[in-house]
Amino acid sequence: MNNNQAGDPEKLATALIKVAADANPPLHLFLGTDAYNAANQKIAAVQRDLENWKSLTISTDFEDAVTV
Repeated sequence: MNNNQAGDPEKLATALIKVAADANPPLHLFLGTDAYNAANQKIAAVQRDLENWKSLTISTDFEDAVTV
């Protein structure tokens, strides 16, 4: 490696071993600042869409539907 990247390959390997040994590993794993930031941006975009379209989204239920 050229040591110009943000991520440390040795730290990545250690993290992957830790996750592989975990009894309850995450369904989604984001390693590195860039991955963390990208995931947060995506989550924020999905939350905006949920709120912006909430009225239409929930309007498709039956009038007497029981919601959970």
